[in-house]
Amino acid sequence: MSEEVPAIPLDLTEATRRLNEAFDTSDIAAICRAIGEVAALFNVADLARKAGVERSSLYRVFAGGQSPNLSTVLVLFDAMNLQMKVVRRKKSPKAGARKTKT
Repeated sequence: MSEEVPAIPLDLTEATRRLNEAFDTSDIAAICRAIGEVAALFNVADLARKAGVERSSLYRVFAGGQSPNLSTVLVLFDAMNLQMKVVRRKKSPKAGARKTKT
């Protein structure tokens, strides 16, 4: 009788930590790649179905090649049982960041 290989547990805690680090960079491509890494922990076909988007679109958008629209990110997060939260930065924006006129 062959021994079954145990499933590798999903490390969603580490994945969400990396996702938050990507958001800290404000780099759209890095954020998209991080979202893709988190999504890869799930069955992508199920995520696509739950989010109401094409599976191929998820692969394309979250590989970092193009920027998804916010609604796509939100429905994907909902499908993964994640949420976005806005908090005030602890440090000042990077040099060269867009400033508002007074």
